[in-house]
Amino acid sequence: SYRDYGDLVRLSGYDEGEAPDPKTDDPNFVDQNDTAAPTHGLGGLYHLDAVAPPALADHVDLNYPGGNLRIRDVRRAAEFIRDFDPLARANAMPTFTYVWLPADHGGFGPNIPPLPEEVADGDRALGRIVDYLTHIPQWKSTAIFILPDDAQSTRDHIDEHRSYAIVVSPYAKRHYIGRAHLSTVSVLKTEEELLGLPALSLGDALATDLGDFFTGAADETPYVHVDAPTQTASAEGARIAALLRRTDQSGPDADSDRTARLVELARVADRLAAERGRLSRATYERDQHELYARACAVVASAVGSR
Repeated sequence: SYRDYGDLVRLSGYDEGEAPDPKTDDPNFVDQNDTAAPTHGLGGLYHLDAVAPPALADHVDLNYPGGNLRIRDVRRAAEFIRDFDPLARANAMPTFTYVWLPADHGGFGPNIPPLPEEVADGDRALGRIVDYLTHIPQWKSTAIFILPDDAQSTRDHIDEHRSYAIVVSPYAKRHYIGRAHLSTVSVLKTEEELLGLPALSLGDALATDLGDFFTGAADETPYVHVDAPTQTASAEGARIAALLRRTDQSGPDADSDRTARLVELARVADRLAAERGRLSRATYERDQHELYARACAVVASAVGSR
């Protein structure tokens, strides 16, 4: 059995958060700071007459929104728990569950929180979901795999394609950092092994699994989340983030490279603003001017160029 929350249901012609009136895609929308209103619907509307794959019938929470960044991830977390908890209580928990929290991806548009708060919102939602799952009886036989949808041209110091994966389970080694060469397919292979499923292709058949992340001794101590404080962008960081409107924000990865570079420059501007008291006015203004000039150069570059 399986259940899907938020992903794998998007088809051509689907609008997620693009309607001028936020309530068109999110009937309960209050404003970009709303963290409590129940979600309703998938967060968008079809412009085309299209149907979802038949295999998803009865396996999708139709009130869990997709990639609409106007909708806070903590609202998604609340909907996940609302929908999932009766299944857990009835001992009918799905064997496999897929949950998408898109806010960490970042983006720009009307009624979307500032970039630092998007990331914090995603972290809060993830913490609440993990907190919930570690407090139900089925936790003793559960494994959670957490990974971003892609590296998004990150400024990683080893390679921009590198990203992270987190394993949460009673059988996960505590404070362990894997050293093997792994990929997203490694997570798929590990899930197949845990569920007793055959490989889908040579890609997952030959991939390295996450076996070294696990141990035979279970530790069922539950996780207690601590909400990240509300994050605000500096004026300089917001100025750079506003340049995202001049990139293609029609989908999560429509303009991935330029989006990632602008997000990183906005973060650097925010960090610099936090250290303003240690710098002379001339140095601060010079450094912020250079960051904005670099951001403008990113916008002027061709999509996918360096």
